[in-house]
Amino acid sequence: VMTWIGVLFNCVMYLLIGIAFIIADNDLSEIYGTDESSDLRIVGILFIAFSVVIALVLFCTRNQIIQASRHLKTATMALSKNVLVFAVTFCIQALVLLTLGLHWFFLMRSSLNFEVDPITCGLVQTSLAIKSTWFMSFMLLWILSYFNSAKLITTAMVVGSWFFGQEDRPDKANLAALQTSLTASAGANAVGGLITAVVEYILSRINHKLWWSDPLGCLLKCLYLMAQSCIMAVTRFATIAHAFTGEDFFSSSRRSFDVLKRNFVGGYVTSRVGISVVGTFVNSLSLCVGLLAWHWIDAENGWNTLQDVLNVFGGLIGCVAFVILYLYLVRIPLFTLLAITLLMEFVSGSSLFTAQVFAPIGGIFVSCVAAIILRFQGDVVLDALDTIFMAYAVANDTGLALKSISSEHGKIYEMMSEDVPEAKPFLSQNEQAIAHAGAANAGYLTANEVPPGASV
Repeated sequence: VMTWIGVLFNCVMYLLIGIAFIIADNDLSEIYGTDESSDLRIVGILFIAFSVVIALVLFCTRNQIIQASRHLKTATMALSKNVLVFAVTFCIQALVLLTLGLHWFFLMRSSLNFEVDPITCGLVQTSLAIKSTWFMSFMLLWILSYFNSAKLITTAMVVGSWFFGQEDRPDKANLAALQTSLTASAGANAVGGLITAVVEYILSRINHKLWWSDPLGCLLKCLYLMAQSCIMAVTRFATIAHAFTGEDFFSSSRRSFDVLKRNFVGGYVTSRVGISVVGTFVNSLSLCVGLLAWHWIDAENGWNTLQDVLNVFGGLIGCVAFVILYLYLVRIPLFTLLAITLLMEFVSGSSLFTAQVFAPIGGIFVSCVAAIILRFQGDVVLDALDTIFMAYAVANDTGLALKSISSEHGKIYEMMSEDVPEAKPFLSQNEQAIAHAGAANAGYLTANEVPPGASV
């Protein structure tokens, strides 16, 4: 039910926005006694038409959405047993927000370092300011990947120790996992977080249906084909394996890849529809929050930019272009916030600083902040799902899958065998014995290693 609420929220939101534009058009027509604002009605009709198109797409892909709902239901079932994981990951998110605030503060101060150009006699940024900008941008991406890895390790430790029924699991497993992810696993976060972020970006680009239409996608596809085994070995599952075993990142990557290769076709699995559902819901809710913020800014300052959006953007075409840009910018909130900060630093105090500039940008800014917060929490659900994928592979290797088929984990195994195309069927008794023996001889990840290595 929650999955359908998430996907239908997007459709309903655009429908309500379209209706709001039509109502605003009728109000303006009554005020002026003319039909001058008929373009506003056209915008409303376009939004309604767009919502109808989304509804048709949802109807055509209803089977995939139902499949994704089972995946997400499995993840939420695990999280419902460990609900405090949201609280501890929120602590990590607080660190992320603090990092972003400090980054923008120091970036703005360093960017104001100018010198006189001896040729043009104008002010230009010093070379130190330019190098500092690039350095701080790289460090921001590295620190964010560190915290994302810490979030994944925390979730994997909590869900993994619950899945395998760790006997020495402490009462405050969530806090123990958070402490371990930020201390003992700091090295794996620093190294593996950045590597995993790059690899996951490559996989997201090459798995896109239209990867061939993007020059960067073609280049990354060639890179992937040349080094497929190396790339697949350092996915986010390597970080989950580290959370299970406590070993270094590269040892965990080898073990995780071998385990996944024995249990999933291609050695990799992901709920693409589940990711799409969570992402769509987050983006739509963030857009809605931004529009409410835009309306609040207008109300506080006595402006009317949202209701008079056509004149603000110079007509229907400009308004449609802004909506498309708005939707795109919310998908890349970090870069959007940085661009807005630089823009506001430039226009502040000048004649460009008007209501037509401040109100829409304020709405986008709030949307991006909301997207960062909501996406971080939404990723916890996806992290739990990936942990279950990994735990399933370990359990199947060691025969735990067949032993626990009647337990509360039975639904998880049923979901894997029926709804995950990449999942290989349960191993027979002989296959399990061979796989377990081979895993022990080669030092692969097995379920027997999970309790002592989970560190929780």
